[in-house]
Amino acid sequence: MKKAIFAALSATMLLASCNQADAPADTDAANAAARKLMVEVVDPQARLLWGVAGHVSDESGDHALRPTTDEGWKAAEDAALALEEAGRTLLTSPYADGRGEDWAAFSRGLTELAERNRKGVTDRLSDDELLDLGNQLYNVCSACHEVYLPEPPEA
Repeated sequence: MKKAIFAALSATMLLASCNQADAPADTDAANAAARKLMVEVVDPQARLLWGVAGHVSDESGDHALRPTTDEGWKAAEDAALALEEAGRTLLTSPYADGRGEDWAAFSRGLTELAERNRKGVTDRLSDDELLDLGNQLYNVCSACHEVYLPEPPEA
């Protein structure tokens, strides 16, 4: 399944980059709506979800990121649900206006991988499994950014 998702996204990225010049210009409304959704929902919820597995080291030592309370697990599940909904929202107007099938493929990929992450959190999979799911989600986000945000936004 992972290979199929990666292959589909890779093919989509190649097609998107080849057809970018032929694609209709993105509208200001679509760009503004997408940017707002990314800043207010997708980015913070993805970061929360990515923080449920692994370790971080700082001056006070090594700390596991895995939630230790029901509330922590619920927050991760809610983050994944928010990402699922964001993926569906990105398929609607004005977000998808003036964009091609690649936008739809990335949005569906976000929805599907957010759902898989939610199920992984609900099932409290191992850290390795949750890291793998988080990496797959990150790859979809990165692939979309390569096509639609080739330059980092100015601060």
